[in-house]
Amino acid sequence: MECLIFRSCNNMSEEERVLNMTLVNGRNFDTQKMPWFFLVLEVTLNVVVILGDISLLFLYFTRKLLGQATNILVFSVAVGDLMTAVVTMPLDIAQKFVYDLSPYLCKSYYYFSNVGKTAIAFSILFLATERILASLDHRLRPLSAGRCLFFTSLIWFFAASYNIWSVVLYHTQYYVFQEEPLTHVALCFISLQFMHVFKVFVVLDFLVMFLLPSLGTLSLFILFVSKKTTSYQPGRPYRPSISVIVFTFALYVCFVVSHFPLEVTMFLIDYESALFLINDASAFRLFQLFSFSRGFWDLFIFGAFRHYICRKEKVLAHMRDQRAAVQSRGKLSLDVPVQPYSTSLLDSDQEISQRISSGDSRR
Repeated sequence: MECLIFRSCNNMSEEERVLNMTLVNGRNFDTQKMPWFFLVLEVTLNVVVILGDISLLFLYFTRKLLGQATNILVFSVAVGDLMTAVVTMPLDIAQKFVYDLSPYLCKSYYYFSNVGKTAIAFSILFLATERILASLDHRLRPLSAGRCLFFTSLIWFFAASYNIWSVVLYHTQYYVFQEEPLTHVALCFISLQFMHVFKVFVVLDFLVMFLLPSLGTLSLFILFVSKKTTSYQPGRPYRPSISVIVFTFALYVCFVVSHFPLEVTMFLIDYESALFLINDASAFRLFQLFSFSRGFWDLFIFGAFRHYICRKEKVLAHMRDQRAAVQSRGKLSLDVPVQPYSTSLLDSDQEISQRISSGDSRR
């Protein structure tokens, strides 16, 4: 049984495979094409994201922070990053060491990868919707905590159901690595009988999982920039929490930058060849690894903004203590409203305007 090099040999019977094939894994067939540096980097990213997201989710449950819309959506983003670190990245690493890949490993890898990506993209879109619309009109709260919880569940249901095609199209494929003796490498790839259908899904995925949520989120930020002066018009008792809007924009930029190179590469690679899969230094594999780093940068963004919020809350607490001390000594007769400590993970509560925080009680 002869096969072209780097062409699928799945038309061979199971008996012919057993008699004629010697399977190798990625670690053995070419050390030059799988630098250990990329493996160490992927494992390191995996560990960091798992520990960081577990700490973040632990903070949610210990402080009971799921009562606010913003926190629920940030929680959804963290769950998506954790899914990538716990399921997708370990399955990707396993493909480099397992000799005869199970079809279920291949299907699970692509399915959970697409589910996490879809859920994060639309969670960021809804997060931008909730914060920006509320900032433009303080009377408008399109996503209360209850509605936000419903739409978040709907996002994950859509992500899980839409990406079911990954379970059908992906399979274990065998490619010739060496003619004498006949040696093959097992790879997770598209079943050849579904190749034309897969090319349709490449375009559809780009539109649904990347372009639609990205353009929707970008349009909301453009709307906010063009109309943000209305957020500070006289007579409003509160001004919007700009820090959370900036935080959302940082998450959006991280998502776009992490996935855009891979999305472009998906249109340029030759799906009839396995070269882009067996070479870890190929553009496809490099951009795929770069997309996995999204969870790391999300943690960095969250940590930076949480540090900023903690410092701001300490300053506000110090100001409240000083005012309370002055009132207790009877030196100030005005009844200055005392703002409670924020129960928001990211200061999603609206900040006190300068008029009220300065002690001016005029309406």
